[in-house]
Amino acid sequence: MTHKMFHRTTPFGQEADTLYEEYWDFYMGSCISGREQADFNHFNPQSPTSSKLWFEANNRSDYLDEFEMYPEKMTALSSK
Repeated sequence: MTHKMFHRTTPFGQEADTLYEEYWDFYMGSCISGREQADFNHFNPQSPTSSKLWFEANNRSDYLDEFEMYPEKMTALSSK
């Protein structure tokens, strides 16, 4: 459900799945369920380095090989 919610709220329009989207899917799912399924403290999804560290720290490294980092329209806006 959170995956679909993100697509409906994103300002980028329909995009291919990305790490940025997956991060927010997990975040929204955690908020809605009330369960802490992953650590979101001290991670900045706007930073590619921080975002990669989040996937590694939360045992989701397999996502790093599967998805691009950001939606194409957002790549120029992301911090380094």
